[in-house]
Amino acid sequence: SAPAADAAVFLGDGAAVSAAGAVSGEATDKPREYHVVDRKAGVITGFTVAAGATEATESWRVDLGAPLAAFASGAADPRAVSSVEHLRYIPNATSGAKDIRRKYPTANVLVAAHYADGDDDGVKVLTVTALDAVTGQTLASMRHHDVDGDVSVAVVEHVVIYHFLSVETMRFMVGAWELFEHQDAHLVDNQYASPAMVVMSFLDKRRRFSALAARPPQVSAQLLAFPHGAVSAIGATVSMQGIARKQIIFALAEGTVVAVPLSMFLAGGIPEAPAAGAPRPPPKATILVPSTQFLTHRNRALGAALVATAPTPLESTAHVVVAGLDLFYTRASSGKPFDMIDEEFNRAALAVGCVVLPVATLVVRYIAQQRSLSVMWS
Repeated sequence: SAPAADAAVFLGDGAAVSAAGAVSGEATDKPREYHVVDRKAGVITGFTVAAGATEATESWRVDLGAPLAAFASGAADPRAVSSVEHLRYIPNATSGAKDIRRKYPTANVLVAAHYADGDDDGVKVLTVTALDAVTGQTLASMRHHDVDGDVSVAVVEHVVIYHFLSVETMRFMVGAWELFEHQDAHLVDNQYASPAMVVMSFLDKRRRFSALAARPPQVSAQLLAFPHGAVSAIGATVSMQGIARKQIIFALAEGTVVAVPLSMFLAGGIPEAPAAGAPRPPPKATILVPSTQFLTHRNRALGAALVATAPTPLESTAHVVVAGLDLFYTRASSGKPFDMIDEEFNRAALAVGCVVLPVATLVVRYIAQQRSLSVMWS
């Protein structure tokens, strides 16, 4: 959640900014940016604290003209995509190769959703807007016609995910945006590197990303049906080293908590080119969560208002806490579906093997002892 308009903001290193803009504590040694959100008025304001300054100055202001239905920030994830070296492979049906794109850093990305009246009477239009927290620039925006109900938003890695109810189709939907750095020509994984490119890869310095000079990202968006019902809160798993695959945690209104792999929401560009004469596979349009991904099992976490996650020392798992009418805690594992025994697994053979093997070991041991004894007496 973002700082409210009437709350103090902590900048770190012992410095804080009051609601009036006065800086207290130790002076900052470098410029700091922060933002405040007025949800009722639908106004997001960005401030800058210069190095050694005692007062914050307003740097930008965005008035959406309506109360915010949902808000999320990429800075909420301490391991958000802040590096410009993260790559993503996008399949291409034309050439059969894969394009390579750079993920857009989302540590400074703000996402706000608000309702507005449409052209028709009684029809609401949901507008989802992504803003840059440093400059206030609009990075992307999308409007959904004839939408109602609660909206949940999350920023996970380079992906923006939001959940809403489409009245037109009477289905719950999930919107997913993939943000990539703007580039005119994509690298392809079947291109050969020349000797000069290999040498330059060792001499080239690490790229730096600047929100003041970057172009707006390229957005790959899609809408997916979510047949599991209304959602009360959304979160995402985190890991200590960032190696484990991300999972999106949905706290459903009826009390169930499910973990959906982030890969299920990625657009993936154009589907892979099918073999000659083979029919083209249908596009992915529905998110179906198997029972193995249900975290609550027989329990219920009703009235969920917050989903909090934290890494564990074990890279493959993450702490998950759902707060609502009660507290629910569990551990989520991204590799759980691969570790579970299939329904076709021969459990009888496993049980027989576990019984026979110890008995056979004892019998062989007894025979070996008797043979050793006979050898000593011979």
